Amino acid sequence: AAGSGVGEMKVILRGVVLKGSGLPLGKEGPFVHMAAMVTNQLIKLFPIRSQNEYESRFLDLIAVACAVGVATTFAAPVGGVLYSIEIVSVFFSVRSYWMGFFAATIGALFWRLFTVWSHMEDNITHLFKTNFRREYPYETLELISFAILGVFAGISAFLFVTLQRHIVLFNRKRTTFHIILQRYPLIYPVLVTTIICLVSFPPAFGQYYGSWLSSEQSMHELFSNYTWGTIADHIDKDEIIDNWKTPNTSVYVTTFLFFVMNLVIVALGSTLPVPSGLIIPSFKIGAGLGRFYGEWMAYIFPKGINPYYDRTDLPIIAGAYAVAGSAAFAGANTGALSSAVIIFEVTGQMTHLLPVIIAVITATLVAQRLGPSIYDSLIKLKKLPYLPPIIQSSSSAHRLFVQEFMERDLMVIDMSQEEQAAWEEDQLNSIVDFSTCRIDPAPFQLVEKTTLLKVYSIFSMLGLNHAYVTSIGRLVGVVALKDLRIAIEQMNQGILVPQSTTTPSIIINASDSDLHYEDTITSVATNDSEMTRQSDKEIETNNV
Repeated sequence: AAGSGVGEMKVILRGVVLKGSGLPLGKEGPFVHMAAMVTNQLIKLFPIRSQNEYESRFLDLIAVACAVGVATTFAAPVGGVLYSIEIVSVFFSVRSYWMGFFAATIGALFWRLFTVWSHMEDNITHLFKTNFRREYPYETLELISFAILGVFAGISAFLFVTLQRHIVLFNRKRTTFHIILQRYPLIYPVLVTTIICLVSFPPAFGQYYGSWLSSEQSMHELFSNYTWGTIADHIDKDEIIDNWKTPNTSVYVTTFLFFVMNLVIVALGSTLPVPSGLIIPSFKIGAGLGRFYGEWMAYIFPKGINPYYDRTDLPIIAGAYAVAGSAAFAGANTGALSSAVIIFEVTGQMTHLLPVIIAVITATLVAQRLGPSIYDSLIKLKKLPYLPPIIQSSSSAHRLFVQEFMERDLMVIDMSQEEQAAWEEDQLNSIVDFSTCRIDPAPFQLVEKTTLLKVYSIFSMLGLNHAYVTSIGRLVGVVALKDLRIAIEQMNQGILVPQSTTTPSIIINASDSDLHYEDTITSVATNDSEMTRQSDKEIETNNV
């Protein structure tokens, strides 16, 4: 999987078999892949009774493995399980819930124990531990400013996804550059790496946005519990502030350049066909945005936002905005609200729980309104067989039926009884080569009035590739995964609309107060029962 690999795991858990592996920007993508590969090998060590049991256990255990991969990356077992439920799994099995928490907890525990045993750390602690004040950590009016930060984070995430998609599409254009890349595939990685090295070179432009700082070090400093801008001009030397200002730039300019340059560099680097992750870079970009926003808030409101109270002794904490921006950008970029839980676990910070959640929800809503998440965008770019999400505000999914997008051009053999008997006897006497036949031992059937939403849920839960549409026991059409995907895309774009605004419902006949009920699952039985009631009425009339 070139890039993050989380999109490929989403497709695999939908029932599709994929093969392959993909500048490591983050490590959660490789961790998820390694956990899935180890789980796949462990399954083969235990006897499985049937193929159906293997498929069921395989999907459940792979979903748990994805939770373990994320949990060990951040030592966040709760956030890892929730992230797996939100992002990777279409439908997370309840029976896998406790297994996911147990495995994620064990993985996160041993990952942190290894750092102690290898003398990298003295004790088990949070990855980016913060020390914000607990007494009056923020004003009530600051909740509005955190929501505004969420709006900026959502717009920034949309720009990131758009930039990354345009870079990929540019590389695919039939140009001379594309032909050269096809012939010499190593040119693109070398070119991208050279560009990133040039713009990140510390003695040159890299000095203006702290390019020499590692991701861990930059996150620690961005989450620091004191405001830089208010004291930068009053002290001669500070270990942290010296990394975020130069003789030509202030902390405000440096933090803004840090945010912009990391957004561009990560978008460019994520197009390389190498294993990488996008959650840690998203946290890093969001932390830069939040720190820039928080520093300006502290500069504009030195006495607090509320003009009726003087909070000079309790100033605005710029580091809290960095924490909120980190979770908000990651949530908007990946479409996972569980990024807030992960940030709580990696920082150990609970005083700003409500502001962080407000920022994450706002950012995610804005990003989803503007476009798809980075994982959905990568799935589209790679043309993986995955169903797009249905727009929540759309009611067409309840009024569109499978008969409006199913395949009707079927081969039907029409014979007389004599011809059919002769053909059946000839077929039974012939030798059948099953290697060239696709046999569905348990074909799934739908009826013509099955709504698009029900078809979407059935295909997602059962991992179907196709289903047959029948009417009173007669085959009238076939709907495949590709047909359903095209129908959802056309419905989201407003191209496919319901043919009629009326929907089947319960109708009361005033003459005999009999109920005529038609539903997508019981329409055939309803028709039979209606015929039975008519026969009963005829018998009663004859008896009279």
